[in-house]
Parts: sequence; structure tokens; C-alpha cells
Amino acid sequence: MKIQTIPGRYRGAAFAGHLFSGKVGASALSRDCIVHTPLEMRIDKGGFMEIDYEGAGSSMWNPYNCPPAAMDGGFFVTLTQFMDFAGKVSDGCWFATKMICPPGTWCNPEDHLICTSSAWGSLMPGFGCLQRMISRAFLARGFLEEIFLGQCNTPIMEGGGINQYGQRFGGQNLECCAMGSGARGVMDGIDCGYVGWNPESDLGNIEIWEQTLPILYLGRRIWPDSAAAGRFRSGLTYSSLLKIHGSPLYNMVSTIHQDKVFDNQGMCGGYPGPSPRFSHVSRDTNLEELISARKPLPHVEGDPDNPDMQRLVSGEFQTVDGVFLERALKDGDLFQFFYNTAGGYGDPIERDPELTSTDLEQGGQTQDVAEAVYGIVSRFEPKSRQYEIDQAATEKRRADIRADRMERGVPVREWLEGQRQRVGEKDLSEPVREMYDDIFRISERWGREFREFWELPEDFNFGTNAIR
Repeated sequence: MKIQTIPGRYRGAAFAGHLFSGKVGASALSRDCIVHTPLEMRIDKGGFMEIDYEGAGSSMWNPYNCPPAAMDGGFFVTLTQFMDFAGKVSDGCWFATKMICPPGTWCNPEDHLICTSSAWGSLMPGFGCLQRMISRAFLARGFLEEIFLGQCNTPIMEGGGINQYGQRFGGQNLECCAMGSGARGVMDGIDCGYVGWNPESDLGNIEIWEQTLPILYLGRRIWPDSAAAGRFRSGLTYSSLLKIHGSPLYNMVSTIHQDKVFDNQGMCGGYPGPSPRFSHVSRDTNLEELISARKPLPHVEGDPDNPDMQRLVSGEFQTVDGVFLERALKDGDLFQFFYNTAGGYGDPIERDPELTSTDLEQGGQTQDVAEAVYGIVSRFEPKSRQYEIDQAATEKRRADIRADRMERGVPVREWLEGQRQRVGEKDLSEPVREMYDDIFRISERWGREFREFWELPEDFNFGTNAIR
């Protein structure tokens, strides 16, 4: 710490969103909510580090609460990937650090009856935020190569029912052990090879998962454009398209994920990873007929506006938000699941076009997104079957993006004034208003700082009374 960081106070925040309303299988007590993860890191001149979760929301009627033991684990798993590469947590680490988790919050519920079965769904965004703050401390000292935007939430396919052997079963598909990592300060993130809780990543062989669970893989491939954009992008992640096989009843759920909000951020102009989750489902399909007729089958998502599962297969197709499906799946139904990746580093229009050329060649990037986000114009040459970067068109496109930014941009003072008016008028969505009122009730200090920053009355609140 003394060698690689600048002493001081660093502040950040992360969020995770969870949809429960109207979901079959969700508890009537579980409301749509946003988990607030504010984090303050303080490093003194001696290198002692203190992290403080003051302002975290209260414990919740859902499984995303986190006991102190898991918080300790997340803290030191994060540190061993940044500072202590021996891979062991010694007493020296304990004596050099302190973590504050306020009582009664999701990160210290102080109630043995509170559900913590999906604790990592709140823990990982929180410690991803810590990775960003430590990276800012590295950057302040000039250690670009140490910057790592690290982890985000890990969606997991799990469930149970009757397996292909006629037995009752329950299980997880832990191919999620290998998603995309966040970007580094000097290079792209790791493709399909990282999660915060298991840096020794391994997807597992498809054939083994097919023996363990009642599924057959129609595809497990890189998800194009999944990386968070930046001068250095995050690692690419992937998607699996499954046929439910030999099971009359498979109740599939997705855990440790979030909906509608980004649980991670980029740095220095980098974009967040595409962490809001969804899945594709098709029931009562004609898949067996297509196989018998040797007709094309879906293996990837294809066009997101018209997915291959919908375009090639007849069936009851839907795109699902949230953890729960409306009803169980059975033999012949299709299910497509998408994994996560964390944030990018640096301005996307400063990316080396040759790096994007490689992504285009390998199927990790599409031309439309390369041009819209990175300002990189390319053309596909049918004879050579290669993508060529149009340097002149790229320079012009990037100049146009900069000009558009200047035209749309407003001074920070004006933007803050507009946001201050919006907060004062309570012009926020209901889950956001409930999130803030919950924090006001549990943290006097955080509420006071919020009101002082936005120049609000001392008794200001958003007028909600929800029990989280």
C-alpha cells in the first residue's frame, strides 16, 4: 500500500437491481429493489487501509443479504488478487486493514433468520467497487499496469426436478466459473476466464454437464459485443443455448444476478459491462421435426431483435427478465442463458483499430457496434474473408463523435443543477426513491451528507414507506 498507492479518501458506489413483482415463485414479501453499495476507502500515510460501507441499505426480505463472514471472505479474496499475490491471508493482512459493515444492513444483518443464500449477489458488486477504488489509488501513483476492473455479478443456472435418469435432482451449472474479467490499465480483460470468487477458472466440459444435468448443448459460444467498451475492453463473455433433454420437469432459475441496472462501472471513460440479465425461452417446440428434416437449428442468439431461437424454431418464445420462469421446462424446450463481464478502461474512441480488427475476425465484435461505439469503420472482403479497417473513414467517424459530444455536452455546473432540481422534485423511479428513504432511516450520517450535497431541507425524504 505504501509503495503503490496515494494516501487519502476514495469514494465509490455500486448497485444491484432485483425484480420480484409478479414473478412466479417469488415471495410475496420480496419487492422490486435496488441494493445500494456505497463504499469509502481510507488509506493513511502508514499504508493502513480502512473500508466503510456506511450508507448500505437495510437487510432485505430476499436472499441477497450477506453475513459478516462472507464479507470477510470477499474482502480478502479481492486483496489476494491485487496486493497479496502469495495467495494466502496472514495475520499481517488482518492487522493492516479494517472493514466496517454497519449493523442492520444487508452486509451485516445481525439476524440469524435473515436469508443469505445469494449473498454474492450483493457482495460481488461491492468488492468490484473496491477493485475500482484500489485501481484509482494505483493510477494516482502511476502504476497503470496494476489497474484491474475485476469482478461483477455471476449469474448461475440452477434448479431441479426430474433428471434424464428418472431421479429427483437439484443442481447448478458452474460453467459460470469462467466469464469475462474487467479491463486492465494496459490491456484488454480476460475472455471467458475469470470470476472474482474463482480466479482459477474453468467452464467444464460440455459432455460432463450433459451427463450431470438433463440438458444438451446446441451452442456455447462467445457472445458478440458482450465486452464493456473502452480503450481497453473488458473480457468477452459467452452464452449457452440448451435443449432440455429427457426431463418431464425441470424448474430452472437464475441466481446471483441483477436486473435493469449495471452492477459495475468502467474507469477513465470506459463503459460498464452488460450485466442486466435476461434469458430466452421457447416451449413446446418443433425441434425434433427440424432435426429429423436436417434443417438449421439455433446455436447462438443471432440478431437480438429476432433471435435464432425464435426465427428458426416454432414454439412459445419469450424473453424473460429476472430470476424465475413462469413455469417449469420439459424435454424439447429451449433455454438460452447469458453471462457477465465487468467494466472497460479508457475512452472507446482511443482504442487501437487493430485490436478491434482482431475482435471482428474472431467474432467477438460486430461491425455496427465497432463503428457506433469505437468509431472504427471496417469492410468485409468476401474473397479474403477478412475485415479491413478503413483508416480515413475511421478518423472522420471519430472526429464526428467528438464533435457530437461537444454539441451535446453541458458544463458540470449546469448538469448538477438539473439533477438537483430533479432530486428536489422527487423525479425518480419508485425503487430508487424507496432505496434512498431506506438509507435515510438506517444511516443518519449518510442521509445528512446526501441532503447537504443536494442542498435539501434537513427533513427531506422521498415519501415512501416500503418495508424492504
